[in-house]
Amino acid sequence: MAQKAKRKRPLPRAGSPAVQVSFLRRTITIPPEMEAEIDTLVGRGKFSAFAQQAFAHELQRESIARWLDEREAARGNKPLSEDAVQFAEHAWRDRK
Repeated sequence: MAQKAKRKRPLPRAGSPAVQVSFLRRTITIPPEMEAEIDTLVGRGKFSAFAQQAFAHELQRESIARWLDEREAARGNKPLSEDAVQFAEHAWRDRK
């Protein structure tokens, strides 16, 4: 008796638009000791999610740094106001 193929995705509900999500696969090289530390921290099966979160945090950090640089340049390279620094620190703490 032939088995039915399992669906990998649920069928879209009637009336709801079909949403397609696409992910790219990339290869990264990390030192073995870093791999062991990450595996210990998150487990072998969770590496991709951990890497995605790390990349997102780095992109957020870069965005905040650019914002600070733009504010400083707008002030003629004078030190930023305490409010601007606090705003950036708050944005960093609240990142997801």
